[in-house]
Amino acid sequence: MSARGAERVADEAAEYLTADDVARILTVSRTTAYKLMRQMGRLVEGRVVRVARTSLDQWIARHSEPPARKRRAGDDRQIAIPFRRP
Repeated sequence: MSARGAERVADEAAEYLTADDVARILTVSRTTAYKLMRQMGRLVEGRVVRVARTSLDQWIARHSEPPARKRRAGDDRQIAIPFRRP
């Protein structure tokens, strides 16, 4: 198994994640990860902040958009936009 593969396995197995873990998973900066972690169920002990993997998964599900509807062949209708005269 490659080093990256081992890292993914470790990420999936971790019950609680650090801001660095969250930043890597969401591909955001560490500062942004801390801001986002405030919206999740988290553990705070002094300066130590951790977020449960399940909380992160739930947050991702709530903030994910459904896939865009694919256009079908022959669906070339144009939308009529009403014109208002000034």
